[in-house]
Amino acid sequence: MGELVRRTTVDRIAQPTLNRPDAYNALDLPTARELSATLLPLATDAAVHGVVITGTGKAFSAGGDIRRAMAVRIPAPSRPDSAAVSTNEPLDAV
Repeated sequence: MGELVRRTTVDRIAQPTLNRPDAYNALDLPTARELSATLLPLATDAAVHGVVITGTGKAFSAGGDIRRAMAVRIPAPSRPDSAAVSTNEPLDAV
């Protein structure tokens, strides 16, 4: 396990804990990957009978990490001018 998701198991219940309290445990790509890597093996672990996901700090999880997502610049796909869609046309005309 890494620093972003911690895992304990007590009485056959696995408890992955999101560990980004400064961001209210918001999910960014590294945290989502680590959570996935934590959860996938639990699906086939016969010793685990349940899973409870928790979060450190004040919040379970704020959802997606918008601040991190906004920091990533993804270039718009390039398309020929003939494929451009005018925003002045009604949606059903597109």
